[in-house]
Amino acid sequence: MVSNTLVALGDIAHYWRTKFNIPVIAITGSSGKTTTKEMIYTACSACLPKESVLKSEGNFNNLIGLPLSLLSLRKEHKVAIVEMGTNSIGEIERLAKIALPTIGVITNIGSAHMEGLGSAEGIRCEKLSLFANMAKEKTIVVNKDDEHITHYAKNSGHKVITFGIKNNADIQAKKVSFVDGKIKFTVSANGEDNSCCLSTLGEHNIYNALATIATAIVLRLDLPKVFIALSAYKNSKQRMTVMRLSNGSLLIDDTYNANPDSMNVALTALKNIGNTGAKIAVLGDMLELGKYSQKLHYAVGVHAGECGISKLFLRGSYAQDVSDGAMNAGIRKEKIKIFNSADRVAKEIAKDLNANDCVLVKGSRSMKMEEVVDKLMNMRLIKEEGNNK
Repeated sequence: MVSNTLVALGDIAHYWRTKFNIPVIAITGSSGKTTTKEMIYTACSACLPKESVLKSEGNFNNLIGLPLSLLSLRKEHKVAIVEMGTNSIGEIERLAKIALPTIGVITNIGSAHMEGLGSAEGIRCEKLSLFANMAKEKTIVVNKDDEHITHYAKNSGHKVITFGIKNNADIQAKKVSFVDGKIKFTVSANGEDNSCCLSTLGEHNIYNALATIATAIVLRLDLPKVFIALSAYKNSKQRMTVMRLSNGSLLIDDTYNANPDSMNVALTALKNIGNTGAKIAVLGDMLELGKYSQKLHYAVGVHAGECGISKLFLRGSYAQDVSDGAMNAGIRKEKIKIFNSADRVAKEIAKDLNANDCVLVKGSRSMKMEEVVDKLMNMRLIKEEGNNK
């Protein structure tokens, strides 16, 4: 008998984890956690027997999912990769104490789960608690372009390896270009420059790839194999998944979830995609933002305007706030429409869709923005990029 089954589950998983003297990589951050986890898994699997690499499946990243992932450890495993999510103070600390990471990765610190974490400072402290609860002799992988993380790392006492684009880092991306829905860049690491190409959209995925390369260096993996693995990496379903309509236009399905940071990077990716036609964004509410909801939705609208979005279709309780921000940033009122029916908005989009246009669909999980994607797919013949369907 135990007084708390959730605590007991974590304690059992912690005990089981101590039986394995292997690298345990823990990843957290306001956005990019799952993609970085999958990229690191792809890199490890390219250099080690696939059956020797354990990863947390799906979004098993909380006080139930992470212990269940660790309890899957077996003698054949040589490395474990776990994701850590949070929506309340103290959750990352508990997860770190259960998992005992040897390598910690924080992708970035932004505005996700503002409601449960209370403030920007609350988010910062919660994410950084991953590093704070790691043994000093362990290694932390630090985003050099995120001042919240670099400020902590300066005096952490840990072994530190940095990655970045804007600031000088141990692993740095240079000469970034966006071509045909792909990202090409040069990676400076270990005193050498290597070319890297990602079949994924968005500058944020460069950061995810750099964090992967940094982790691979700590694990002493074969870097040429890592670069090849990254070039073949494909995003999982509903995470910046690119599909092409029969008329040549692109549809970006990023409907898995949304927060202010991932929303902004998705809009930036839409801006940079390279198509010469209209850039159309179909956006749903971002949830769990509490008293900051109106302000943060307004800011997303402003960013849409700054990205030169051609048309905005909005859904949810905060659609008007996004609209207000967008109009303030220069998008004309007639280019913004608030909708409730996925069928109706799909028909509205399809009516004027041209060959070089691009449509982004994104929103929080419970907004069911995939309904819009499904309607568009049913209206036009779509093939997944690189895969006829």
